[in-house]
Amino acid sequence: MSKESTCELRSSECRTEEIREHLCRKGINACPSYLICTIDASSNWCPAHYTTQCTNVCDTLVPRCKNGGTCMNISADDYRCICPQGFDGKDCDRDINECLRQPCQPIHYCENLFGNYSCNCKNGLSGQNCDLERCKMGPGDVVFLVDSSVSQGKDNFSKQLDFIKEFVKSIYIGQTFFRVSVITFSFNARVEFNLTKYLDNYTLLDAIDRIHYNPGVTNTGRALRAAREEVFPSNRTDVTKRVIILTDSMFSNKSDTIIQAKLLKDAGVTIVTIGIGSGVLHEELLEIASDYSDFFNVSTIDGLYSIQHKIGRCVYEGIKFE
Repeated sequence: MSKESTCELRSSECRTEEIREHLCRKGINACPSYLICTIDASSNWCPAHYTTQCTNVCDTLVPRCKNGGTCMNISADDYRCICPQGFDGKDCDRDINECLRQPCQPIHYCENLFGNYSCNCKNGLSGQNCDLERCKMGPGDVVFLVDSSVSQGKDNFSKQLDFIKEFVKSIYIGQTFFRVSVITFSFNARVEFNLTKYLDNYTLLDAIDRIHYNPGVTNTGRALRAAREEVFPSNRTDVTKRVIILTDSMFSNKSDTIIQAKLLKDAGVTIVTIGIGSGVLHEELLEIASDYSDFFNVSTIDGLYSIQHKIGRCVYEGIKFE
């Protein structure tokens, strides 16, 4: 490709690795150790206009390491990829079949996924490797109050719902086991579904996925009132009843919140409070929680999973959140 006009018209052919290497050798005789000569991507690729540069072997237009791998230089013309969990190979382009190491407990089916695996748990077990026993005790009623205020934000709201879904997966849902209700609240409280609406794990999880974010100020008192007046009046008077509140605790009406919490506790409902964020007012959440051990605090929304094992156990009389 000796003519400049030809290159201008057929510029893509000038970008081949062979042409680039030829031009690079012509433009630079040597680069320092651990650097290689390349055509400057910001310059014109054609012979009359190109410029060359010394670059790191990992600094290429197309990442050498795939699937989130990290590239490290080991010589002027060689590199090594540090692969994330679930991948290996020179360029982290090969999916590892995690099921070959039999991560699931015996008799449980392992399904290999791209970069991960999944265990199909049986016989009442749950957890990543089917090594946690599901709660079989019951019956019990659990109502989640989910903060959808502006201070939480849509992303954090969605993560709260994901946390509830993980909780649901750890227990049995049914009329003779556990029933779950969700109330979202900001300025107003909305009963997304009551305790009798979904009586199996699958339909309940699907219903949680369909809950929408409705921002406003934090009126926890209205959510507590809705739980007492709209959800708990049921014919199951002999079961354990719990309210689990997920909030940043920035109450817009503190006095009403405390009153509504007391009315619920007087009716035999245990209130568990989970404060989310660095600005949580511990005193407020402790005041409405049934007991000191029923109050939790996480600095970020992702920190919810650090306490999941504490509240994802059996929720029935005699078992404390500890």
